[in-house]
Amino acid sequence: GDLPLTDRREIAEWQVRYNLLTVPGVAEVMPMGGYLREFRVIVDPTRLAAFNVHLCDVEEAMGKANENTAGGFVSTGPTEYTVRGMGRYNSIADIADTVIDTRDGVPIFLGNVADVKEATAIRRGIATKDNKETVLALIMKQPNADTVKVVAGIKQAVAEMGDTLPKGVHLVPYYDQTKLIDDSLNGVTRAILIGAVLVVLVLLLYLGRFRSTLIVAASLPLSVLVAGVLMRALGVGLNTMSLGGLAIAVGIMVDASIIMVENMYHRFHQHFVGGAGRLGGAQGPGGVQTTRPAPSDVAEKEAVAHRAAMEVGRPIAFATMIIVAVFVPLFLMGGIEGLMFRPLAVTVAAAMLVALALSLIFTPMVSLRFLKPRPNDDPEGEVAFVKWIKRGYVPALDYALQHRGAVILVTLALIIPTAIGVKMVGKDFMPKLDEGALVIAMATPPETSLEEADRIDRQVEEIVRRNPNVETTTRRTGHTERAMGCILPVNLGEIAANLKPPGERKCSTEEVLTQIRKDIAVVPGVAFSFTQPFQMKVDEGMEGTPAPLQVKLFGPDVAVLAQKGAQLLELVQKTPGITDARMDQASGVPQLQIQIDRRAAARYGISVGDLSEVVRLAIGGEEVTQIWRDERSYGVFLRLTDAARSDPEAIGNILVDTPSGSTIPLSQIAQISFQQGPNVIWHEAMTRRVSVDSGIQGRDLGSVVTDIKKGIVFMLLYIALGSAMQSGMILATVPSAFIGGVASLLSTGTSLNVSSAVGFIALFGIAVQNSLVLLTQTRGFIGEGKSHEEAIRLASVQRLRPKLMTASCAALGVVPIL
Repeated sequence: GDLPLTDRREIAEWQVRYNLLTVPGVAEVMPMGGYLREFRVIVDPTRLAAFNVHLCDVEEAMGKANENTAGGFVSTGPTEYTVRGMGRYNSIADIADTVIDTRDGVPIFLGNVADVKEATAIRRGIATKDNKETVLALIMKQPNADTVKVVAGIKQAVAEMGDTLPKGVHLVPYYDQTKLIDDSLNGVTRAILIGAVLVVLVLLLYLGRFRSTLIVAASLPLSVLVAGVLMRALGVGLNTMSLGGLAIAVGIMVDASIIMVENMYHRFHQHFVGGAGRLGGAQGPGGVQTTRPAPSDVAEKEAVAHRAAMEVGRPIAFATMIIVAVFVPLFLMGGIEGLMFRPLAVTVAAAMLVALALSLIFTPMVSLRFLKPRPNDDPEGEVAFVKWIKRGYVPALDYALQHRGAVILVTLALIIPTAIGVKMVGKDFMPKLDEGALVIAMATPPETSLEEADRIDRQVEEIVRRNPNVETTTRRTGHTERAMGCILPVNLGEIAANLKPPGERKCSTEEVLTQIRKDIAVVPGVAFSFTQPFQMKVDEGMEGTPAPLQVKLFGPDVAVLAQKGAQLLELVQKTPGITDARMDQASGVPQLQIQIDRRAAARYGISVGDLSEVVRLAIGGEEVTQIWRDERSYGVFLRLTDAARSDPEAIGNILVDTPSGSTIPLSQIAQISFQQGPNVIWHEAMTRRVSVDSGIQGRDLGSVVTDIKKGIVFMLLYIALGSAMQSGMILATVPSAFIGGVASLLSTGTSLNVSSAVGFIALFGIAVQNSLVLLTQTRGFIGEGKSHEEAIRLASVQRLRPKLMTASCAALGVVPIL
């Protein structure tokens, strides 16, 4: 709006802030920019000396003169009155009339030794929008609060405030995290639905029967529904990661049901149509025998169904447990990684366990009722598409069994470059997102004043704003006057640049970043770093810095840390792909140091604490009390006049009280001089440290990806098979499944990050599942008296269709995410 900045800050502090704090999930609202209204008490040291009163007397008097008190009650017959002592400040006159002391019955008022006026707080932060000064409010949510619900509540509160704001004042969001969240959720939701449709089409293609397809497909919505109940019980809501888990699971949730339905159909067809059993019932139309069992055949069909279910029930149960087990590392991740990826792991585990339960109970029951093989079906119960595949697969299988050594050598020849390829694949923690916004952090030299930092940052913002791909800019320089916790120096600034929508941009976000980096490089004396809003929060949560790469040095000596840090910075800057490298500002900044002469002070009975009081109150100033106006509180700030604290000589003339009641100049007990001192001393793990931060462009960032807990998988395989050799054999063949995954990363330029690692985890589980089911059936044939080679061949051919279905469903289920 067009209101003065002081009035705008007033609205932000007392109307906007308190309205937004009532929104469920909001933790804090921090206004910044404009001018914060306060009352100023400027004490004149000459008048203090004239009235022979001390600064500590002023502070004490103001504290005692500004309070209300309760006095119980008085009763006057039928009426009872509560008693209140009304002594709080209500005006400037009240402050000025504060009695400091009384001499011979004559009071000494605060107004006798100080000027009292309404003013603005000492400015420590400046905010702009599109390079015009404004007032910003940074809203932080409570831990575990739902971001979408919190932002919706904020928007509703802002809309309700619209009619109560002064004319011409508008509240405009400059960054809304829900846009990224909504886009991500909508995209993943669409991917899940499309993936489910593709899975159903794959099932229909391979099974060739609508009933079989429906039985398997029914497990999808049921699994998601029950998994949702479990997720709610475990406190996992719908977010990008949990929906991502569903997107991964949608193709593999049906695996257990596929294997169960396929095996039951195969056994029904083999038993009733293939001649192993008999078909009951009457002749159908045209004299063809129907497939509906006669009443006497129901028990026989139930027995076949039971055997078929038990035949694959154990391997699919262990196979599903293996898939769940390989997601265990995501459960065990700590820190922000755990917060991000635990919902995904919970979702996949819940969905898979529910799908397993359905495949063992629901699927056999429904299959028994609705699967009805017909006499004119193919002898193997397979559709033309599968038979066409088998015509090529069976000769290839026979060739492989006859030339085992050559097949193993070829496989190893592919695995070796795959292992090398893993080393070549770039590594990041998170895949790079296009958030449609950039955050540019700026650091001017440590000694820079707020006014100078604002002047420089204003130049940078103007350059950024002129970029044709930038829609709006918002800047913060310094910090809010009511900052709590770690207060950063005023020489630090930050620009949030919202980019135009992708369709309106002339180039990609990466190219925009390159342009801006080149354009602002002309501004001297500024260190820059670039990131994106969400990425910045993730990086800060991981290591306390928004920079993608941070190298830390630890040690007790600040000077040595600064020296070695400078050497490290030079080394980092020479590394290819490094951009915006900068070191913590550990170098000295100009300080006016007041060093007490302890012996001289002791002669006057003055302690170090007395000197600290002078530095704190007389020179620095302090808010000593508050004044209330219409339920709004304003600080009352006390310190000496600017003339009394403007240079070392003036500070040396400040009078210090002695225990005897006399006063002496500060210069008699302290040495006042300009020196160099540390700007900020950073600590981590109780140790001083300095760090070098940098960005990455054109290359990836190697980061830690939690190792898959293979020991867990081996234990489950051993329980399922009872053989360490066969368990090891399955694990030994799994690396061959990674050949395609590594090749796809290399060919598409995709990095190995936690998200792609999750894909490898799922692939690991699927590969183990297929191997386990194949090996279990092979052992079954061996138990029937067949030779090892014949058993392997039969199991491979008979398991071809379910293996193709599970692999196709898993692959096509995630294709829409591409």
